[in-house]
Amino acid sequence: MTLPAILTVTVNAALDRTWLVPGLKRRGVNRPARTLVRAGGKGVNVARAYACLGGSAVATGFVGGATGRTLRRALAEEGIGDAFLAVPGETRTCAVIVDPDRAHIELYEAGAPVARADAARLLRRIRRLLAGGRFSWLVLSGSLPPGVPDSFYADAVRLAHAAGVSAAVDAAGPALAQAIAARPALVKPNRDELRGVAGPLRDGAAIVRAADRLRRRGAQRVVVTLGDAGAIMVDDAGARRIAAMKVAAVSAVGSGDCFLAGLIAGLCDGDAAGALRLAAIAGADNCRRLGAGTIDATAVRRLERGPGLRVTALPAARARAGAA
Repeated sequence: MTLPAILTVTVNAALDRTWLVPGLKRRGVNRPARTLVRAGGKGVNVARAYACLGGSAVATGFVGGATGRTLRRALAEEGIGDAFLAVPGETRTCAVIVDPDRAHIELYEAGAPVARADAARLLRRIRRLLAGGRFSWLVLSGSLPPGVPDSFYADAVRLAHAAGVSAAVDAAGPALAQAIAARPALVKPNRDELRGVAGPLRDGAAIVRAADRLRRRGAQRVVVTLGDAGAIMVDDAGARRIAAMKVAAVSAVGSGDCFLAGLIAGLCDGDAAGALRLAAIAGADNCRRLGAGTIDATAVRRLERGPGLRVTALPAARARAGAA
């Protein structure tokens, strides 16, 4: 399958540093066995994973300062298209410390403030990029830095509609709520993000009902990732569930982004159930590797062709009985 190009937006990009530290000690000196430095942020991770699956991806958003320049060099080294805008301030750094046997520590800086004028400038860049007819999907992922209005993703979804491009949103809180009202083709909250816009989630039935409420508010398809409990998709065809794939995990950081990349790649083929399987496999493969957004396309495609994971329909009666 030839995958069409996608445009990803990472408003709060980061330079990711990952340290593998077997036998991590709470006190004293720790010496990493391996260090990985790469461009990061959720949209960048999606672009990387989508490229691993054979697609073409261009990433845009904000970068600033010396860290931003390092991030852009890292993008170039990976062959990810760079349409970032330079702004004042310093791009944030995020750190992950992985002890394969015990600990998993994540340190995420908040990100430098961004002027509203720069937010408007990024929207203009997105509009110009989409107008060329190159992209089939616009992917809007991650947190918004201080100064960027909560309406930013909703405004970008409307730009996608105007260009005839499908929009996917992976966000939280007011930014997600406003984006849903703009009618994106896809939203991918995790359990906590869904709870933040839909209220308490007691069981699987509550998750299905909450996802369906998001559809009634505007989202065309809602996919809720549930960690080691798998994922639930709700769309016009009803509710479907896929179990999590069991793997020997190294780090789960970026697995949701790989899930989204696999989901979009599968939807390009028009098969929602197949897309859900590819997404689950891509997310699980990332767990086996160090570094967010890292998958092995050969392994993913091999697992996709195998008996693999079964997508189960959730009629209303079964949804009421199921627990998540």
